[in-house]
Parts: sequence; C-alpha cells; structure tokens
Amino acid sequence: MPAGPDDMRDGTTSGWPASAWLMPLLLVLSFGAVTGLNMTPRPIGVGLLMTLVGLVSLGLGWLTGRIFRIALPWEQSLLLGFLGFLYAVTVPTFYFGGHQIWPLSALAVALTAAILWIRPDRRPALQPDPPAMFLCLAAAFAFTAFWTLETSARFTEFTETGLLRLWSDTLLHAVTINGLGDIRTIGRLGGALADMPLPFYHFVSFGLPALPARLLDVPALPLVTGAWQPLGIWCMALGLLALARTLGGIPTAALAMLLLAALPDGTSLGLQQGFLSFHWLNDTSPGAPYALGFALLSLALLLAQPGAADLRVLILAGGVMCCVLLVRANIFLWLAFPWAVGAIVTARFLPRRLAPWLIGLVALVGIAGLLVLSRGEIARDGWLTFLDRYVELLRIQQIDTPFAWIANPLHQGLGRAAALPALMLLTLAAPAPLLLAAAVGLWILAWRRGVLERFDAVLPAALFWGCVLILLGPTPPHGDYTEWRQRGFPLVNLLLIAWVAHLAVRLVPRLAAPRTLALLACAGTLVTWQQAAAWKAPRLGWAIQARELEIPGPIRAASAWLRAAARPDEAFTLSEVETTDILIDRAVEIAALSGVPAYLSRKTIFRRVGGPQAMVVEARDAQLQRLLTSPRGVAMEELHRAGVAFYVVLGGEGPAWAQGGEGAAFRSDGVVIFRTDGR
Repeated sequence: MPAGPDDMRDGTTSGWPASAWLMPLLLVLSFGAVTGLNMTPRPIGVGLLMTLVGLVSLGLGWLTGRIFRIALPWEQSLLLGFLGFLYAVTVPTFYFGGHQIWPLSALAVALTAAILWIRPDRRPALQPDPPAMFLCLAAAFAFTAFWTLETSARFTEFTETGLLRLWSDTLLHAVTINGLGDIRTIGRLGGALADMPLPFYHFVSFGLPALPARLLDVPALPLVTGAWQPLGIWCMALGLLALARTLGGIPTAALAMLLLAALPDGTSLGLQQGFLSFHWLNDTSPGAPYALGFALLSLALLLAQPGAADLRVLILAGGVMCCVLLVRANIFLWLAFPWAVGAIVTARFLPRRLAPWLIGLVALVGIAGLLVLSRGEIARDGWLTFLDRYVELLRIQQIDTPFAWIANPLHQGLGRAAALPALMLLTLAAPAPLLLAAAVGLWILAWRRGVLERFDAVLPAALFWGCVLILLGPTPPHGDYTEWRQRGFPLVNLLLIAWVAHLAVRLVPRLAAPRTLALLACAGTLVTWQQAAAWKAPRLGWAIQARELEIPGPIRAASAWLRAAARPDEAFTLSEVETTDILIDRAVEIAALSGVPAYLSRKTIFRRVGGPQAMVVEARDAQLQRLLTSPRGVAMEELHRAGVAFYVVLGGEGPAWAQGGEGAAFRSDGVVIFRTDGR
C-alpha cells in the first residue's frame, strides 16, 4: 500500500509542531525565490508577485481539498491550487479578451470569502511534516535553481551581444505572453497576427508570466527564462515529490529526487539518441514541465488509496488530468491511458474481475481514436510510411551512435516492416536505458515475490501506451509529425524514476531512511549544478543552429523604440513579410522584443494550419504587396484604418518613397519606421 501523508512508517506524523506552519510558508516563499533568482528586470517586484501567486494557490488548493473532503499534503495542495489559479487567470483572458487583473481580483475575493465561510471548528488541523520532508523540499528547490540559472545565464548573453542561445521557440513564447499580458498587445488578441484569435493551443501556463508583464510592465522575453521556466521546473519537481511520496512515503520521495538531480541524462549514455533527451526536451519546451507536474499530481491523487478510490477522488483526479490538456496537449495524450488504467485498478466500485476487460476496452478505444485522427495521412501516405515515419527519422539521424549501429542493421536485415517492432522498442528504451532496465527488473522481482500492488499496473501501461504513440501518433495541423510521438517521453522518464525509487524502497527496506536519503538528494543537486549545461546541450547539428539565433542591433534598437512609442491597440507591420518554412521571421522578432503585435508574420505556418488564419494571411499579404506601389498618403491612411500604427521598412526594401527615410519617426542602420498617423 502506498504511504500517504499520515503513514507512520516514514515518520510523517512525527514532525515538529512548528513545521505545520513552516512547510506552507516555505512553499509559498519558494515561488517568489525561484523567480527572483532568475529575473534581471525588477526581480524584487516579480518575486513578490510570484510569492502572492503561491499564497493564493496554496489557499485555493487547501480549499479544494476541503470541498472534496480529502486531506492533501502541502505539495499537492500547492500544485492543485496553482493549476486552478492558472486556469482562472488565463482562460477568460484568452477567450474573452480583457485584462488579467479582473479574473485575478475575482479569484482572490472568492477565495477569501470561501475560507472565511468555513467555520473554524470545521477547518482541518495543520499536519506537521518531519525534517526529512523539508530536506526533500530543499532538494527540489536547489534542483530548480541550478537548472534554471544556467538558462538565465544564456539569456544574459543575449542582452549583451544579441546572440540568443535559447531555443528559437522562445521568441514565439514571448509573443504568446504578450498576447495575454502586455498592455500593447492584449487588446489585439494574437501577437503574431493582430486581431485574429489563436486556434486551439495549449496556452494555460503562459498566464503566469503574463501577470508581471501586465502588472509590472516587464518585457515578455526575460520573463520566459526568469519566471515561466523556473516555476515550470519547480512544478515538475514538486509533482515528482507528490507522486513518489504517495507511492512509498518520504524515503521514496527523497530517492526519486536524488535520481532526478544526479542521474546523467539518459541519452548521454547507452544508445545516445540525443533527439529524445529528457533535459533537452524540457529546455526546448518550457511549458512541458508544468504539464508534467500536474500529470504526476493527477496520478498522486488517484493512487493515494489504492483499491479504495471513491467517486470524489476520481472526480478530483480526473479533473486535474483533463486540465493537463490546455497546459500541454502532447503530455495529456501520453498521460490519458496510464491514468485510465490507474482509475480502473483503484476504483472502489469496480469489481476486480472486470479490470482486465475494461483496460483492454480503453486501449482499443484509444487506438481507434488515434487511427480516426490519422485517417487522412494514412490514406495519403500509406500504412507503412505512417507507422514508421518517426522511427525512420531517428534511424537516419546521428549515424555514428549506438542507436544507429543497432537500428540500421535491423532495418537492412529484416526489412522495413519486419524491423518496425524492434525499432519501436529501441526507441522506447533510448531516452533512459538505465532507468528502464532498473524499472523492468525491479517490477519483475516484485512480481515474483508477490509484493506488487494493483496500482503498479500504471507503469507498464505507460510503457505500452508509449509504444502505441511512437507508431500511431497523429500529425497536428502545423505538420510536425514528431509532436505527438516524442513530446511525452519526459513523462515516461519521470514515471520510471518514481517507480524505480518506490520498488527499490519496497524491496530493500534498509533503504527506507528518509533523512539520509533526503540529505543525499540535497547533495545530488550539486550534480545538476555542474552538469545542467551539458545535459541540456543539443546533440544534433540542426538543433545547435536553432539554439543560436542572432538578432541584429538595429532590430533590437527598433524594437526598443517601438515598445516605448506604442500605445494600446496599436500594431506594426513590415513592408514586406518574408516567406519562410522556419517558425521565426523578422516580424516575430520585433513582436517578441517590443510587445507590439504584428499585423502579419509567419505566413507559411499560418497557411499550413489553414482556416480563418490562412485566409487573413492571404488578404493581408496581398494588401501589403499592393501598398508597395501605392502613394505614401494612400498607404498610410489604409494601414491606419486597419489599426496599424507603424510601417517598418528593413534593409532598403519597401516602396520607393521610403528609401530615403524622409519623414520617418525612427531610423537606424537600415531600419526605418513610419507612423501611419503622420506624427
């Protein structure tokens, strides 16, 4: 049976009385500390704001547990409340426009009223935690700090040289943050395509950095590395602590944190397939750690009482699981089946004899759903191409690696179809071969000794579903067929860590020394400090180039001028927007740095996605091409009516009347900006 927060075996109830107040206090303060450490602009203000976010989140989580009559450990309360907070401040802004201050104020008033409404005699007593849990929390905090300070150091280099050694999507993240928080963009819906709402997108985590962007007028780009990424990594670490503590108490939580902080990146050893690196995937997609933390929380809530989960538990845990969808849809897809298996084996009202049949039915329904989503590309490309396109990509990359040394002979010797099952298993093993081998070995040993619990079925379910998605993951509208087939690998890594720690403590009771393991976890974070840069470094040539984007000085200067000059509801446009297959163009760079929405950018991507965005792109592109030959007065008046306040000409391009820069509001080394209102 898992050890819950009141399990006497790990000494959870033997803490100091003062720790009942210290644990929530430290959790709240850590929210501000991890951002204050990483922020360059206004660190104190951002840190205090994030501390307030932590306080509101903790109260919201405590209140939710009270409503569902479930006693939650503090780390689960914080994560649960934080998820609710993100939805409360982000969804209304995203879908209905307006400013985040209104949903934030409504949330604070509702939370205060609800807490006051609960009579003091009905409020649960605060449960103390032992010193070992404080050490686990310290290890999680140190891991977060060491991970994210390395990223912040790379951003500092950009502020000095203009070389952005961050994943190129960082600029897109900044544009999204602007659309949710920056006063210059928030009224124009989409920062990359002004006045056009974004299509379905996993956007919820962006509401966090949008708060300081709105309330403190901090630029979005430093908020990506200073606030958004640090609290995402913090969520991931807390989620792992929550799940591991649920599975086996504080010893398991401490051992899991030690493995997370000190175990080398799995792709730096073994098969060396760098495309699947746990650290690199989280570094290139800073929103994923939020989803990972909430995904692990949903499993922790579900598995807290195996075999006794009633409808209340299933509703709360299922609600958290569903909320992962708008945090990161790709993580939700990898979570859905193992979560369903966990629900089936723990539900009190389901007979045990029905569990295998229900699990099989869910698997068949899930596979059928994937095939329905992919029916168009199957018809277009054929079954074999659809099934092996991802493993084929991995096979032909990084030729001089053990992965290729095994995969290529299999492909050549067995043929394309016959080698597919072996290549699928090889792909599943590539991200964390040591963890996978340890987990499988411990799971089999526990099964032979008869000490497995029903909830241990979650791990093989996650591995099985990973194999399914490697083969059947559908291609999203933007055309990246790797999106659904690879982005969930970090979830599998974290589940492997949690179960290796859990099974090791169960099979070797002498390991169950919480304080010793927690001290080792704290010491293990020094490995993260030393190795974070190497672990996160891309090992693919094209990926190295995508993490080294140089933005010229004139573009940075023009963006700074635009940020100072623009008023709310004003947009800019380039005279000629380039057509490129990559995600970033000059318009995106200016929008990210200035906070001013672009009238047109990313033409190729929006055309590929289709729908209303594609039609607007075609119309605006044709309009800008026509205005290149129009008189200045006609062009300026038409753009002004469209809400475009700034007409930007780069490198001598644009209409003939703009070449000399006469009447421009800004000029700097080939960048000329005209105000369409003539000022």
